[in-house]
Amino acid sequence: MAASALRNESYIYADALPLPVEAPAPRVNTTADAIAKPRELTRPRVSFFSVLGFVFIASLAVACMLSHIELTRISADITGVRGLAPKIKPKTGIAEKLSERREQNNALRVEYERAFDLKEIERYAIEELGMVRPQTPETRSVGITPADKAVVPATERNKGGAAGLLDSILEYFR
Repeated sequence: MAASALRNESYIYADALPLPVEAPAPRVNTTADAIAKPRELTRPRVSFFSVLGFVFIASLAVACMLSHIELTRISADITGVRGLAPKIKPKTGIAEKLSERREQNNALRVEYERAFDLKEIERYAIEELGMVRPQTPETRSVGITPADKAVVPATERNKGGAAGLLDSILEYFR
């Protein structure tokens, strides 16, 4: 109510400009609480999940190093290079097995290429299967009459575009 009375007195004869209102003076705190106290130093807390994450990453790094050592040992066994890893004990027989497998691969490749040689196929057909070449051309022409043609109904014709795609998908589920 006091605010409405103050508002009514601030206008003079329907003047649109209000009278200036004085702002209240700032309140000064004179107590000892106003002086800033330094915060106590506390140790930051370490999360369990961050420790678990670091342990997991460290274990992955160790596993990666061990697998790299194993890869180096295996490649030294296969290639016979001993300069890279002189203290690694090679497994015996791997280089011999590799050379044996390469020889088998070469023999199989030659056999494969012979299987698709046309002269070899002709020789096999004549000698092994007993086939003979025709003496006279034995080709015949077959005449097609209009009665031999197939009639495709309009519903079965291939539709193009999205309608044809949709029909083919729906036909799959029928």
